[in-house]
Amino acid sequence: MSEGTLRILHTGDWRLNMACQGIPYYPETMAPKLSTAVFDSVSKIVDFALSENVDAFVIGGNVLEPEFAAPSDYDFIYQQLCRLNVAAIPVVWGWSPQDKRAHWPRCIEWPANVKFLVGDTPLAVEIPMKTGVTVSFLGMEPNSDQPIQLAQFNGINKGNLTLGVAYGELSCTDEIPECKHWLLTGAGYRQINLDNGARAYYCGSPLGRATTELGPHGCALLDLDENGVIEHQFINTSRVEYHLKAVTVSDVTSPEDLSNLIEESIHDASWDDSTLNIIQIDVANANANLEALPLLQTYHAFHSLLQRRLNEMGSHLLFAGLSLTTSASERSSNERELLGEFLFELRELQEQGWESLPLHKFLKSETNSTWCSLDEDLLGLRILRGAESLGRHLLSRIEKDVA
Repeated sequence: MSEGTLRILHTGDWRLNMACQGIPYYPETMAPKLSTAVFDSVSKIVDFALSENVDAFVIGGNVLEPEFAAPSDYDFIYQQLCRLNVAAIPVVWGWSPQDKRAHWPRCIEWPANVKFLVGDTPLAVEIPMKTGVTVSFLGMEPNSDQPIQLAQFNGINKGNLTLGVAYGELSCTDEIPECKHWLLTGAGYRQINLDNGARAYYCGSPLGRATTELGPHGCALLDLDENGVIEHQFINTSRVEYHLKAVTVSDVTSPEDLSNLIEESIHDASWDDSTLNIIQIDVANANANLEALPLLQTYHAFHSLLQRRLNEMGSHLLFAGLSLTTSASERSSNERELLGEFLFELRELQEQGWESLPLHKFLKSETNSTWCSLDEDLLGLRILRGAESLGRHLLSRIEKDVA
């Protein structure tokens, strides 16, 4: 690294009190790993900052939602900031609308190394670096999710190397902004060059929390010289990673065979055993027999059996569930006919109303005035009832009316 080069670690989207989502069944032994995963990832970010002795640590917002936070959440944040304070690493902290700063406890005495970008007007915070260079960090406290207007920050540049800190997106206008380099939070790791000359550097988030947030997560490390950013690196800190693995099951006819195929597919792949890998299986070319499986009561047993098999491979594998991508053109004629009958009967129920259901005879007339959402409840009941019946008949291969 050349003399005078600065290293800034950029992070955000911690969401400390958000649980992992999209996992209907998982072993109790996995609960501790899932509940502490985001804290472990944030600790890993601070570990990296200390090991690299970075010049500044930038938090871009969306740290936690105070109405769901516990005292231990605030204490965790405080302890991490104290670790950076001992190492004399300055912290620049921006906010997001989700943080709701006004609802944070007022009794917290933050370490001296922390500088907050607060208030509804643009401001600059000057931070001296270890190399003797002073960097100006621009920002303001947003009160909405609207894009950041760069023109608002014109006129407050004090001649230092200047970086903007914000949550969300930048508005692109024809006007050339004075601050051209922005550290952003609120989206996955990437770099964006705007037409007006501004550059946005997204840090990503330390941890994925749902099966749609695939792959590794982490933070961003920026190497800067006196002319601006010269390198933007992704630092993987994720303790939980989500994966989507596709399997083709055109020759599979039973849940047992499907379980064997999934187990074989996972066994043949390479997995990082230091990370909890949560795997969603995308099933292609499934017949109706297998397509009905997630609707049935036996699915829980299927899920538990497959998870027990994965536990034998290692404690780093977790089965999240099935998704199916079978098209109607790939069904057999009998399956298409059966599904067509189901959809027809369901449409008839929707058009005729709940009076055509046997449930109506069990309702007393005086209940109509108190069950204000009866129609909506019964519509959902009809769909669930039809889905259960469809799955039961598909699984037993009985070709008759199912609704």
